[in-house]
Amino acid sequence: AATSPPSRLGSSSSSKAQSIAIVGAGPIGSAAARHILERTSADALAQVYVIDGTQAGTRGSHHDLARLIRAADAEGDAKWSVRNAASLAAFAEIERESGCNFFHKSGALVVGPRTFIERAAKAAQTAGCELELLDDVRERFAFLTPATGCDAALYDDSAGWLEPNAMIEAQLEYARRRHSDRIHVVPAAVQSIEVLDSTGGGSGGVFVELSTGAMLVVDKCLVTAGAHTRALADGMVEGKLDGVSVSRRTVALLEISESTAHELEKVMPTLKYRFEEGGGASVSGNEQSKTEATSVYLLPPVRYDNLGGRYFIKIGGGPNDLMPENVSSEEIAEWLASGGDAEMASKLADIGRNLLGGVTFANEGHETMACVTTVGSDDMRIVSSPCKRVTAVSCCLGKAAGPADAIGAEIAKHVVGISDRCIEVERKFAPPSDLQTMRESVSRLGGGLDSEKVTRFVDEYYDVPSLALVASDCWLRTRKVEGAASSSWELKLPVDVESRSGGEREVFREVVGLEHVASELAQILHEPSLSADAWKGVLERIESENSSTTLASIAKFATERITFTLDDCSIDVDSADFGHAVMEVEKLVASPDEIPGAKDEIARIASSIGATPLPTQNGGKLLVYLRKYRQDVIDVLIRSGILKE
Repeated sequence: AATSPPSRLGSSSSSKAQSIAIVGAGPIGSAAARHILERTSADALAQVYVIDGTQAGTRGSHHDLARLIRAADAEGDAKWSVRNAASLAAFAEIERESGCNFFHKSGALVVGPRTFIERAAKAAQTAGCELELLDDVRERFAFLTPATGCDAALYDDSAGWLEPNAMIEAQLEYARRRHSDRIHVVPAAVQSIEVLDSTGGGSGGVFVELSTGAMLVVDKCLVTAGAHTRALADGMVEGKLDGVSVSRRTVALLEISESTAHELEKVMPTLKYRFEEGGGASVSGNEQSKTEATSVYLLPPVRYDNLGGRYFIKIGGGPNDLMPENVSSEEIAEWLASGGDAEMASKLADIGRNLLGGVTFANEGHETMACVTTVGSDDMRIVSSPCKRVTAVSCCLGKAAGPADAIGAEIAKHVVGISDRCIEVERKFAPPSDLQTMRESVSRLGGGLDSEKVTRFVDEYYDVPSLALVASDCWLRTRKVEGAASSSWELKLPVDVESRSGGEREVFREVVGLEHVASELAQILHEPSLSADAWKGVLERIESENSSTTLASIAKFATERITFTLDDCSIDVDSADFGHAVMEVEKLVASPDEIPGAKDEIARIASSIGATPLPTQNGGKLLVYLRKYRQDVIDVLIRSGILKE
């Protein structure tokens, strides 16, 4: 149920718990809301406001009855295949936990020239999906009559199509059932977004002005407004959406009788059909542009109540038709209300009729609808403002409705960050002998090099004179990232899972931020004279004066890190300034129940990239440093039973 916000919501950034506004309650926004809530506790994130412009008249590309999903990406992009496969695997849980059904398992076909099919098959294999190759699709699906040379096919019996509005409701209902006190759906359009300046002594935040006249003041804002995203967020992400354009799309609807619809429902999968051999060679642009220009998609029969309860086969595709990069939301709305391009609709209808040669249509005409996609690069963009308070998602290439759940998980990881997930599971490995081979392996598996995470930083570890933290396997440090204005305090605490990698604990709880770390130190060390506020003062003096009689430095070294991402894991390749290198594969989880699954996932990722585990008792950066320079600390670890001699 929708709830209206107060006329002004005060920023919570002065307290521990924060708030976030999600602009856009489409497939991505609703999935991101659920995943953000799953990744955070109420202590970290108090409120999530999902701003739904539908009830205020804002339309998006998801306002239709059907979207397809299959593991095989038509452009052969492994990243999208991985997203699709992950979302398909999640649908049963989302439907069960929400009580809302949205997925129709019809199967899916990719049809076209052999090279087109093999490319899609390779992407699906990367996602762990072994699909069925058909030399002649007509032998299995007799109602299809593809063009000569375009009759090979790839069949996925686990795929199908979904009802986007029902899926949105399922995501939100799932979130409400688990986090009813933290999620609020706000029926309004967004007029403007403004980042508040914190330099004048305030806490900072984001102003979100609503069409209702209300003003939300939140700590963070996520813009998942589809074609409207750039118009809302472009000025705050400083050029990171340059090159992203809105593409006008047209859909044709071919009518069939109710009886024909019921017969086809039993046998017709979704289809992606390239209708030309060597298609796309004369088309400029990236692979998505070339594929769209020479292929169409079709969905099984769907009943459209808004068209008199009649049944239609939906067909879309064709060349991108770009709007100006500075297109306004009003211009987008005008296009969506137009019915689309009549000439393009006729071409789509003709292609559909030619392919579905064994289907009897109700008439020779067709209905049309307008749609939009965002294009401009080979993959989706998740970008943030310099202060990290505003994050925008765009350039989803018309692919995002089906794999929205997996995309929502990616966004949540980007927005929430490490500090809000409690438990880190990691394993250490020997560094790759050839970084370029590593890049190619990760890319082939659907991951990539996150250029924003090629970093250099200095870690300095501290303990009390008695080394009580070391004796408890607790590790207090500051991390100063090159280019950052200040250091951050971090505290790694043991979790009751006794396994080690490279001599260091594989599973630990990480606490980030001066106040949170100070509070934990007060509980761990039980010094009567050192309350949480007193510990905060100790840490602040180290920051400002680099001196303390309470804490002493036990290790300090610089690291150059290259981070790859693959599925939901990070792969960090580290080179320390004292001559040691190591690779770490890590995954963040919210509860101890998720640790075994995370370990399995890390093992799978490590195996897929050919990683070599480090010895149980040696090899991590910190342990190697301590063995070289601080035998006294090593002695404490041995006496405490943390390390073996």
